[in-house]
Amino acid sequence: MPAYFSMKFVCEKKSIYPKLVQDFYTALIGNGLRFAGGYWGYDMDTPEEIIAWNQAKLEADYVPELAESYLNGYKQMLFEYGGFSEVRGFWLNRGEDAYFEFHVILPEDELICWHKGGPEYDTEKVDRLVLLCEKMWQFPCVCLIQTELELSDPSPSLEEICDGAGPGAEPFAILPEAVWNAWNERNASEEKYVCRRTDRGGVIIKLRGVEKAMEENKELQDKIIALIEEILAVPAGTITEDTRIEDVEEWDSLMHVTIIGELEEQLGVKIPLEDAIELTGMRELLQKAGCL
Repeated sequence: MPAYFSMKFVCEKKSIYPKLVQDFYTALIGNGLRFAGGYWGYDMDTPEEIIAWNQAKLEADYVPELAESYLNGYKQMLFEYGGFSEVRGFWLNRGEDAYFEFHVILPEDELICWHKGGPEYDTEKVDRLVLLCEKMWQFPCVCLIQTELELSDPSPSLEEICDGAGPGAEPFAILPEAVWNAWNERNASEEKYVCRRTDRGGVIIKLRGVEKAMEENKELQDKIIALIEEILAVPAGTITEDTRIEDVEEWDSLMHVTIIGELEEQLGVKIPLEDAIELTGMRELLQKAGCL
């Protein structure tokens, strides 16, 4: 079993209503996830059966006992999303706590690579997950979104963050602006995060190093596109990350060789010949260049 990266959508128990689970799943599907089946004993269950089961459990404030069979617990769902080999969602209720959570987990090694200095995130995938969470932040019951790695410390509650605990942001989180302001006031000298405001009174925070890497990748991507447009003598905006080589009349085999050579000469971007020959579009080229 792989290590998992988690996105935790936190809701207040007082916000539970009869169609909450159905509406939450509908929001997930509307934001790009596709139901792929039940999980762990419930493989043949329909979405409707899983939704009804979990709604009843939440309304009963069900908390599984340690010795209790997992078959009595909240039913998990498998999704297809973002090219990840596994995306799984499940509810978590901590009992006396005033909150319940929905977790979306995916294999950690498909999002990050580990180096001596720590994790290096796939910035394109992180951006996609941030966008997903930003859209799910619009769901009225969600009051906090945190992320964590398999060996992260447990994410703190809203109250603990207000009291100074660091948010669960590996590498990002979405908090109510008032909570972020309270935390920032206590930790004014700490420059660990960059932030921006979003709708419904939220603030998205990212680890500063991740944001810097994203900015550097975007800068290199823009330079590559501009250089290719200059070589092909086409108007600015002609080439995008979704452009296919076969769709650009000026991009013939001779120009292709010129582009690969000039990328290395002018930008220090070296693409091995065997990879260059197989390129079919800009997305692949930018991936080989290490900026997508």
